[in-house]
Amino acid sequence: MSQSTAALHENHGAAQAEAPAAPGKSRKRVILAVVAVVVLAAGAVVGMKVFASPAAKEPDPATVPGTIEKIDSMTVNLADGRYLKVGVALQLSKKASPTQVAEGASTEGAVTFDPAKAQDAVITVFGRRTYGQLLAAGGREKAQGALLKEVNKRYTGGVLGVYFTEFLMQ
Repeated sequence: MSQSTAALHENHGAAQAEAPAAPGKSRKRVILAVVAVVVLAAGAVVGMKVFASPAAKEPDPATVPGTIEKIDSMTVNLADGRYLKVGVALQLSKKASPTQVAEGASTEGAVTFDPAKAQDAVITVFGRRTYGQLLAAGGREKAQGALLKEVNKRYTGGVLGVYFTEFLMQ
């Protein structure tokens, strides 16, 4: 190959590099760029809806734990003539928890706690049980579940848990 032919090939390669891209190729690049932007925007919107937490939705006060109200210990006659000394504490929901009222303020609409309802529930539930039933494996837990059901009938707004603070059988 001669020098002039080699120079011609070099000039031809440089001319192709300097020449603007064909109109069809630049249009394809623009369309691809627009499609990419639309896909990214759509992905961002979907991602925000899927992963974003709901806007500070308040939980139901009947399911949120509130105060724990301790009931004085009491002695209960069991069904078989034996005795049970039991202390109970109730985990009230926020809805059922007593409202703090400032001194001298009106108590209208305030929630109050009446321990007599819980004491009556304790007498009702344990008065039906025998020493043997409570002493058996799982007996105390069954009675605790029955007591939870019974106190929930008596307190509006819900009792979330029942805890024994004392449990002495004779």
